[in-house]
Amino acid sequence: MNPEEIPEKAIAVIKKFKATIVLLLLLIFSYLFFSGGSLFIDKDILISFAFSLGQPMNLLSYMLMHMSIWHLAVNIISLIAFAAIVEKTLSSKDVVAIFVFSGALTVIAFAIFNPHTALMGASAGVSGLMAAALILDVKKALAGLAILVVVFLLIFPAVTNVVEQNESVLVKEKTELEQDLQQAIEEGNKEQIAIISIKKEVVETKLTSFTASKEFAADIDVDLFLHSYAAIFGIVYLMLFRRWETKQAIRKQNLPYFRDRY
Repeated sequence: MNPEEIPEKAIAVIKKFKATIVLLLLLIFSYLFFSGGSLFIDKDILISFAFSLGQPMNLLSYMLMHMSIWHLAVNIISLIAFAAIVEKTLSSKDVVAIFVFSGALTVIAFAIFNPHTALMGASAGVSGLMAAALILDVKKALAGLAILVVVFLLIFPAVTNVVEQNESVLVKEKTELEQDLQQAIEEGNKEQIAIISIKKEVVETKLTSFTASKEFAADIDVDLFLHSYAAIFGIVYLMLFRRWETKQAIRKQNLPYFRDRY
């Protein structure tokens, strides 16, 4: 390939999958911003942006809140796999519309039956896109699912290891500062005592927040009903707003069950 052709091909890919790329970057940058570069978003921030019947204004912001780096990784990899299929078959606007349509209606419906539940994450929007992708191009969607399973099995140990290392670094730093502080006290060095005390307080705050957020993420359950609602709304969107295009996509696949129906 001619090196001069690479920028042109990259631009072509960006234009073709611009909605997928924009949503992907939005999820990543939101996580980096709210986590402050940490592996976890503070649980108080998560709760303040989560959706519930008591916080209806968070109908869109809840999609940007992820409980852990693992939670984020699962959603962004799924987003890439299924949003790209929808965008290629329909349009960029449809990717965003299905994501928001499924994400918003799903949590409203779920919250009505579970009024004390706080919801967060892009899972509902992604599930809507996954269902739409399965209808529009079942072979590619199933291949995407198979690849996702493999990717998840590969990245889960890696992400877990990163989390454990990050926590170990904070614990080690705290221990070393405690030892330095003890030495400074024994030497009667007031200036060092003040400096080390401030550093120790900062590290302890980080470690406390890290541990609390990690435990909070571990206690959250994944609700299959919520994802099922989202999948249904993804299909509903196709039937309401892209019925003709959906029929064309099904007909093009020449699937045995639908062959004589479309």
